[in-house]
Order: sequence, then C-alpha cells, then structure tokens
Amino acid sequence: MVSQIARFGAVGICATLTSYLVALLAAGIVSPFLANGLGYLGGVGVSYFGHRRFTFRSNRRHASAFPRFAVASLCGLAASYAALAAALGYGLPIWTALLVSIGVVPLVSFLVMRAWVFKVARTGSAEIP
Repeated sequence: MVSQIARFGAVGICATLTSYLVALLAAGIVSPFLANGLGYLGGVGVSYFGHRRFTFRSNRRHASAFPRFAVASLCGLAASYAALAAALGYGLPIWTALLVSIGVVPLVSFLVMRAWVFKVARTGSAEIP
C-alpha cells in the first residue's frame, strides 16, 4: 500500500500541477472561480488515466470506472470550491487561495478511488464491470 500511496502522490502531483498552471494562467483573464474550474478540467485527464493505469492498475472497464471517477472528482471539485471561497474570504492572495483549493482533497480522493472507483477484482476475471 505504501508504493500505491507513492504512485498516487506522483500522479496527483502531475494532475495538480496541470490544474494549478491552467488555473493560474486563466486567473489573469477570468474570475478566480472560473479559473479554478478550467484548472480542474485541465487536470482531470491526467488524473483519470494516471490513477487508472499507474496508481491502482485497475482492470475495471472505462464504462464503469469513468462515471465513478466523475462522481468522486466532482465531489472533490465541490470541496475545492469551498476551500477557495474560504481562502479568498480570509483575504489570501489568489495564488495562495488556489493552492489551498487544490490541496484539500488528496486523502479523501485516495480512499474513495481505492475503495470504489478503481477497485481491482479479487476474482480470476480479467475485467470487472
């Protein structure tokens, strides 16, 4: 499990950097909340494919895994927005508020993805629904 947490961290860092850079670039053009949403979209692909293949090495079909990932990810996005609103409410600068907003979700995301989204079949089947 320690190596899985390390892989989760590596993929998460790549997805987070993608999200942060997209949001930071967009923040100069659009509102912080729209920038955060654009950052989220930028990191989704990195996160899904990285966690499916590298972190969890899941044999769950995309038709089953992606909708679950979308639900878990959207819950993470909601938490991210709540953290962004709180950070901005405390008067933090945008770059710090964005860091707070994308840093609040990793532990819960790991547990949900491991237990539900990318749960690997324990049977002899090659794929699970």
